Amino acid sequence: MPEPDPQTIRISSYEVSPGATPGAMCLTLRGAWTQASAMPAARALLDAAAKPGVTTLMFATPDLGEWDSMLPMLVLELTALGAVRRLTVDTAGLPAGVRTLVALATPSAPAVKSAPGVPDSFLQRLGRETATLAGLFAEMVCFIGATVVALVRWLRGAARVRACDVILQIRECGADALPIVSLVSVLVGVIFAFVGILQLRQFGVEIYVADLVAVIMIRVMGAVMVGIVLAGRTGSAFAAQLGTMQVNEEIDSLRVLGIPPMEFLVLPRVVALAVMMPLLCLYADFLGVCGGMVVGVNALHLNIVEYLQRTQAGSPWRAACAACVAGAARRRSGRRRRRPWSCRSSASLRQPRSSRRSATSLAFRS
Repeated sequence: MPEPDPQTIRISSYEVSPGATPGAMCLTLRGAWTQASAMPAARALLDAAAKPGVTTLMFATPDLGEWDSMLPMLVLELTALGAVRRLTVDTAGLPAGVRTLVALATPSAPAVKSAPGVPDSFLQRLGRETATLAGLFAEMVCFIGATVVALVRWLRGAARVRACDVILQIRECGADALPIVSLVSVLVGVIFAFVGILQLRQFGVEIYVADLVAVIMIRVMGAVMVGIVLAGRTGSAFAAQLGTMQVNEEIDSLRVLGIPPMEFLVLPRVVALAVMMPLLCLYADFLGVCGGMVVGVNALHLNIVEYLQRTQAGSPWRAACAACVAGAARRRSGRRRRRPWSCRSSASLRQPRSSRRSATSLAFRS
């Protein structure tokens, strides 16, 4: 049996018949409607279908073969010609792909500006803003709760967190942030030293600029500057990374694969921040004190050893260390009967408690 000629297969044919509703005409498409096939012109199709009393042109494609972009172009041309003749073209009977291309190629109607209505009252605006803030607060609480749950699972060994991810985030949060943290901390120490010298010089106590810089950097500005740097640099980087993954549907892909995004994406970053934040604070405190020392040594012509002694005397860490030493001494003195210190003499162990307490308080005050 001879094979059919390909040219006979790639023929576009149509049939015009009355539609299911009054005033409608159905255009049935058969065969292949491609650029290589002999497609009829749109005006010929419309002349065949536009009978007197016809207001709607419908399509039926029970035996439609292959088609390409020529078929959507034909439908668009029929729509334009039908609008001139007040004929509505209904594309519901066409394949889904053709309808999608026609919808994309059809220009959307310009948005009609509505007339300005009555502005909302103050209570309406307040209620709308309150509802928005309440929604944002609820999302934040849910995120914090999910993070805490993931952290607890990780501490119990039930969460799947790769060590390489944690190390990578520690490097990004710590080592990569050292240059900006160093610059900001040194500048803050230098600025406070200059301002302190100008103010303390009025009273003749410029030497106390070392105490001023130490207290400000260690108590407040070191942690504040590190927090601002991490929030502005590292936090924005995290937001950009996770936002890009959300747009590219990578987070949805993780959920489909059964990988919790909180454990795979959020938890390594939280652990890295928790590890590096105290270390960066100590680093910022040290550099801030060094910046103040540079100003004090060059502007006041102080000795480096003298400046460091004043820094140690005015540092809040000194009181904390003295408190720790005093607490440890009191605890060991309470256990003197079971575990006496070898370095103490028997006379010191027989001292009354009031004298030991006064000695401890003197050590704390010093």
